[in-house]
Amino acid sequence: MMQSKLPAFLRVFWRSAIDWYDSWLDWLLIGVVWLLAQMTVILGPAASFGVYYVANVMVREGQSLGLKGAFAGAKKYFGVALLWGVINWAVVLLTAVNIFFYGNMENMFGLVARYLIIGIAILWMVVQFYHVPFFMALEEEKIFPALRNAFFITLASFPFTLGLMIFVILVIGLSSVLVIPAFLGLPMLIPVMDTLALYDRQEVFVLRKKDVEPRDVP
Repeated sequence: MMQSKLPAFLRVFWRSAIDWYDSWLDWLLIGVVWLLAQMTVILGPAASFGVYYVANVMVREGQSLGLKGAFAGAKKYFGVALLWGVINWAVVLLTAVNIFFYGNMENMFGLVARYLIIGIAILWMVVQFYHVPFFMALEEEKIFPALRNAFFITLASFPFTLGLMIFVILVIGLSSVLVIPAFLGLPMLIPVMDTLALYDRQEVFVLRKKDVEPRDVP
């Protein structure tokens, strides 16, 4: 009853925290492997897709596939994950180059261009919140249709998404500054939250039927 009175983004965060905690040991192991994969750069995108694969199955079917599932997801989506990684690396590179270029212009045009580029980069990062979960939710899994759909659902749910971004920033900040939370699997709360947020928005926009949780069945 109390949860039903909370704003939608807080309900999603609360449920995400519970689901993450219920499978904490699995997420701890997955998180450590994910961190190690990021250090190799080339394996980073596949590891991320493996994580989202586990999160998607957990949200959709209510079971945790654990580390084995993460490896299976990484293997299954290795090629498309690499494409996703290249796209994001290209965006980061283009953003840095353009900020540097317009940063050398000491006039109003350069200032406006810098802020515009930064704004677009921030929007891109917010859209990524839904991108991979949307890819996993499509019947025909394709990276660019998922990106388009993620963009539209971001615009349609901007206040909701910004609310969740507060928790994403907090998780990233704690994991980066204190380090220990990163090795305790805290960053893995984000893919669970991303996936739950997507399904919540799809239910709100009647893009899918609302799931009935076992605890809600009399």
